[in-house]
Amino acid sequence: MTRGYSIRSLFFICCLLLPAGFSHAVLPTGSFTEKADEVVQIRVLEVQVDEDSRAIVRAEVLEVRRTRSDLKAGDAITIRYAPGKTIHVPEDVLLKRPGRGILASPGILTRGNVCDAYLGRVERDKTYVPAAYQFSFSCKPENETVP
Repeated sequence: MTRGYSIRSLFFICCLLLPAGFSHAVLPTGSFTEKADEVVQIRVLEVQVDEDSRAIVRAEVLEVRRTRSDLKAGDAITIRYAPGKTIHVPEDVLLKRPGRGILASPGILTRGNVCDAYLGRVERDKTYVPAAYQFSFSCKPENETVP
């Protein structure tokens, strides 16, 4: 009986401490989204993956919240990125504390989705890239509203 109690106690303590072990990886979403040059709502029109596993997304701009490249509602844009790439960044760079953080590029978008997008412009080819890592897109199916 004592042994069973100890195992349950150990399990309970692990459950309490487990989230604390991962707390260092929590990243402040706002610090990335606030620095994006382009903050827009888009409708995903087409998604392709090229031979280098890079996503090429054609989208229509539905609403402009902030722009440095003079985007307007109705503009067609192209977004290019490598989906699912993981980036290990020293946490002290991100949060001014020692440790490590993990960032990732966004996953592949779905045709027809409406997304809030945080983007940067690539001047040489007039395309856009995700500017806030995994926080770059907040998407809903087209028939739902994005908060």
